[in-house]
Amino acid sequence: MKVAVVGVGQCGCRIADKFYILNEHSGSIFGRRIEFITDGFAINTDSADLSGLLHIPKDQAHRIILNETGGHGVGGVNQVSFEVIKKYASSIVTTILDSLKFHEADAVLFIASGGGGTGSGAVATLIDTMKKRLQDPRPLYALIVLPFAKEEIGEGSFAVINTATCLAAVNKVADAVMLVENERFTRQGKDLIDTIDITNTRIVENFIDLFCAGEEKNPNRVGAKTIDAGDIIASLNGLTAIGVGEMPLSVWKTFPKVFNKRGDFQDGLKDDTTVTSALKKAINRLSVDCELSDATKICYAICAPKDMVTPGVDTEIRRQLANWAPKAEVRGGDYPAQGRNRTSTVTLIISGLIKVKRVEKIYERAHELYKIQKDIIEERKRAAQKLDELAKGLPSLLETEED
Repeated sequence: MKVAVVGVGQCGCRIADKFYILNEHSGSIFGRRIEFITDGFAINTDSADLSGLLHIPKDQAHRIILNETGGHGVGGVNQVSFEVIKKYASSIVTTILDSLKFHEADAVLFIASGGGGTGSGAVATLIDTMKKRLQDPRPLYALIVLPFAKEEIGEGSFAVINTATCLAAVNKVADAVMLVENERFTRQGKDLIDTIDITNTRIVENFIDLFCAGEEKNPNRVGAKTIDAGDIIASLNGLTAIGVGEMPLSVWKTFPKVFNKRGDFQDGLKDDTTVTSALKKAINRLSVDCELSDATKICYAICAPKDMVTPGVDTEIRRQLANWAPKAEVRGGDYPAQGRNRTSTVTLIISGLIKVKRVEKIYERAHELYKIQKDIIEERKRAAQKLDELAKGLPSLLETEED
């Protein structure tokens, strides 16, 4: 599946930049020789953030500055970003549609942080504008990164309200909204810069097998049932979680069998256990906590050596998914990886979600904070008026001679 990525705001741009570098490595002789990103764009109100990107081209068509704020951002106020993007949305969409390889893209992926200012305020308008301009049914997806817990501390926090308003708007216009919980990708013992960088890398790595499987040209790596763009598009709808589970392989598993071509029956048992264990890890590592029983669509991709993906393994995966999500349409397939790596992985898309506790809590908390913050503003106004009253009658240093 080939995708055009559009990063909006600091977080969105950095993740788009990660997609770009992963695509460059995947397309090289050191990778899979597969390119799955047709083009990458970074849109921001902060020029310094755009300058900090490493891989998206530096020209004005790829790094787009919304200059209404003088290149200094919107200070986390997504309403300002919403007002700014209305002036630029049409020209930005024209730039994306006019890119040389846009016609190759099977979908467009917009990326933004829900808690930030620029991304949360602008992403829905961009998606809506492109949807109205496109003359084909190409899907438009949103990847929304939910805020860290620390960003939600205090009654003055704007991250929760930003996220709530962003999700409410995006969910109306995007064909699917992929939710990513920041906390699930962080690791202890790292400084802030490394933490963010590692988190963004881990978010992007969730997609590589899924996007590459249908673009594979090496006949030895084409599966018996290939997951291609059609399967992915048919499996993405509404609120969505994605997860990847990995299980290590022995050194000998990454090389062809020489002495015992058929393999011992114990090897077959180990293979089944390895793949199903990877499935369980993928469930535990979903990008956001969700109720699997509410899912309406599921897609899985098994990336493992050919001899590990037996009919029995595929049947077992489908059986387990049917138990967890009995109402869901299930699509899946294999992506042979023999000789390329030393892990067996399962990538899962859980889509069409109805109940996502994290989103429900964000909406509920946003209502509380909105009321609290309105009360705080009114209280400050009353305090300011009282102070003005106390100052009345005193000589003013601003009085003119006429007064």
